[in-house]
Amino acid sequence: MLERGKISSSMLACMMYLTILATSMVGAASMNYRLAGPNMWLTPYIGSFSALLLIIILVGLHRSFPGQSLIEYSPLLLGKWMGKAVGLLFLTISALQISHQARQFGELVNQYFFKETPLAVVIGSLFFVSVFAVRFGVEVIGRVAVLYMPLIVTIVLTFSLPFFKDMEVGRLLPFMENGVMPVIRGSVYVQLWMPMYAYITFFLPFVRDKQRVSKMLLISLSAISVTLSGMLALTVVVLDNATPLYGFPFMVLARYLTFFEFLEQFDSVVMFFWVVDVFVRTIVTFYGLTIGVAQWMSLPSYKAISVPLAVLVVALSFWGLPRVVDFTASGTHMTFVYIAAYFIIPLLLFLAAVARGKWKPAGASGSSSGSTEGSESSAQTKDAEGSPGATDSSDAEAPSPQPN
Repeated sequence: MLERGKISSSMLACMMYLTILATSMVGAASMNYRLAGPNMWLTPYIGSFSALLLIIILVGLHRSFPGQSLIEYSPLLLGKWMGKAVGLLFLTISALQISHQARQFGELVNQYFFKETPLAVVIGSLFFVSVFAVRFGVEVIGRVAVLYMPLIVTIVLTFSLPFFKDMEVGRLLPFMENGVMPVIRGSVYVQLWMPMYAYITFFLPFVRDKQRVSKMLLISLSAISVTLSGMLALTVVVLDNATPLYGFPFMVLARYLTFFEFLEQFDSVVMFFWVVDVFVRTIVTFYGLTIGVAQWMSLPSYKAISVPLAVLVVALSFWGLPRVVDFTASGTHMTFVYIAAYFIIPLLLFLAAVARGKWKPAGASGSSSGSTEGSESSAQTKDAEGSPGATDSSDAEAPSPQPN
């Protein structure tokens, strides 16, 4: 096995909550207001249906192919060459998406905090630290997410409370003035973030309490929808129609809080929240990319390719988006790219599994846990038999066959 660490279902839920929340809270408001207007706070609820379907599909596929990720069971469902091509497409778009989020991180830090620091230094520093975390394994990533989860939730609540006296709830009206279509268009834009639940395919093989994983993932999805909806509503009731004028309205709200004497320099606290959350998001997505490439290439270890992949992702953050204008305009186009990779590919594999009779319904969860443990133990046995020490001992102490 490429990874011997284990995580709990609650760790995975925290990882996904922080991964999606990291950039959605900062980057969703501006474009979403242009599409959905003051009703943009509804878009996370409609947009979350894609994530709900992803959870159902990927947990079901993991039940059918225990101990394997999307990259590994794609050839089993689509054939060797087609499966490899689909896996390569998924990993390529994953690399582009990680480079896009790295560029967003760098642009925000440069624009609001370190204006004289070269963009390459900001992005490179993020991946320098992320490579170490990824090489430590999945268990360290899970513990980092659990460690920072209470802190980030506290900062989000602290950020929201002082605005209560300045809120004008009437700015959320009229409700559905132009019908439901603007909200649906806004929910399509939210697909920049919601389909990232596809990354659970790389972590499900390492979850200990598999019987609770669906429940915990649904809780995390509900928490994401409520949190993002609340922050979008807060942006509307404070900034109103000035929201689309800013690239990062979330940071404008943070600067607004500096007018209160007891919350001077609160934007620095928001920066801390942003950096920590983006760090968790980066190590989660970069781990998925790294172990996915190792599985696609049938490598014995993923750690050796972590540094080359980090260099590639940093380079892509500049090659793919050379100017800030290109980066800003790429959001709406990348939405459909992410939907194609993170939603259409799992849906295609689901249909292939059903057609081949390999899809296990939810009622088979009890037996699947036992089969999962059996497959993991058999994989560990094969690894042990492949080691030199195990080979020598088996040759020296081979038991004689017993008569029936």
